[in-house]
Amino acid sequence: MAVSPMCPDMLMKQIEPRFCRIERKLSLINLKSSKFALNLNEILNAIKEISSYADEYNFESIRSNGFWTFVRSAFAFIELVEKELNERNVEHLYKISMGYLTMYKHLKVVRELTLKTEWLHDENNNCGKCLFVPPTVSSADALKEVLIEDTDFGVVYETFGAFWFCPSVKRFLELYVFPDCHEDYLRVWSPQLCGIPIFSVDYTKAKEYPAAIQDVLDAYLWVTSGAPEVEQILGFHPETIVLCGDSAGANLVLSLNYILHDIFESNPFNRQMCLPSSLVLIYPALQLSPQMSPSRIVCSGDPIIAPGILMHVDGIYSGLEAELSITTKWPFPFSIVTSTLEKLKNAMSLFGSQKLWFECSENEMSSRLKRMTELLNNPYISTLFYPDFAKLKETTLHIITTSYCPLQDDCVTLAKLWKGIKTLDVVDKLPHGFLHLKPVSKEASSAFDLCLKRIQHCFNIQ
Repeated sequence: MAVSPMCPDMLMKQIEPRFCRIERKLSLINLKSSKFALNLNEILNAIKEISSYADEYNFESIRSNGFWTFVRSAFAFIELVEKELNERNVEHLYKISMGYLTMYKHLKVVRELTLKTEWLHDENNNCGKCLFVPPTVSSADALKEVLIEDTDFGVVYETFGAFWFCPSVKRFLELYVFPDCHEDYLRVWSPQLCGIPIFSVDYTKAKEYPAAIQDVLDAYLWVTSGAPEVEQILGFHPETIVLCGDSAGANLVLSLNYILHDIFESNPFNRQMCLPSSLVLIYPALQLSPQMSPSRIVCSGDPIIAPGILMHVDGIYSGLEAELSITTKWPFPFSIVTSTLEKLKNAMSLFGSQKLWFECSENEMSSRLKRMTELLNNPYISTLFYPDFAKLKETTLHIITTSYCPLQDDCVTLAKLWKGIKTLDVVDKLPHGFLHLKPVSKEASSAFDLCLKRIQHCFNIQ
């Protein structure tokens, strides 16, 4: 399930007539030589330029990455201009056009950096066109230009992302140990897995590495230990295990898979270890180190994982905040904010007076970004840096992301790196976190069903 193809020739046939009609409209309201008209011409040239090389970064036949997201979004903006342009709203449309040109400026920088980057190679040792640009001084500093100002929402780990794994067992058992915010869709999935239980781990949040990954590793080793108390407490011993996670949880299950394979290879006595057969990663947060990618630039306004929120979370997980003696206070569990929007506003205001690690001078910011890069360039944290994907080739990988997720390009890169069986699904018109939107969105409901289908496929459930 991928976004619709959009080849450059077809695109130009559609968009150039629209520009002609817009030019006629601008002439009628005496704006043909205005700044807005000039911006529209620049956007047209940007669409032509980016669509000319966006296909170079595709994974297999899937025409989807951050460059294509810009092209589709800019095309939608042109459609909007053609439909809505008049004297009253031209100023508003002009401001939007400036946003597209700012994105285009940063995308050109990414293009230049990717052409110089040769860290990603395929099995024939040919350089693959990678959308992720490894952290450098220049890429880290460039992040400052796309940081949002309002970054008080600091509970990403509390609200989004979880970890669970699904063992195929000898007898049926329903096990409801789900974090509250994910129980809504886990309860829907559970009856459709033919008796395969879901074991969910509510890992430590808002703590620096390795607290969270230690939790999921401990839980996995306990469940797969074969100890009598496991069957006494859970009622089963697992036979086949599928690791599944969304957002931060997807990062954890991928890191867990790395760790398990490293343990497996480190000592012959570990060869009896039960390794996962498959991974299902849903809009995964794969790369935590400061980086540049087209999707992060184009989708920098994402309400859930905007750049400022990601930087705040990275500051906690990397331990940078601890090094700087910046303590983020968590006054109460976010789950108690349940009744009214006013309570939610009050909850957010409690974070407003706290100084975040990137609220500093330009020189200090550059220094801190470099330090964060050092802390996060650990393959168990920034998972695209894992050195040996060949050892994972027996594990099947399923990735589901969206064309408007800031993390889309990380998913494309992981699909290119993976040596075993893999699928990449990119659904359109949805943001990061779409699993929680199933009750209110037809598109989210379809994507939700796709995620379930991928999990069922891991167990050969028709």
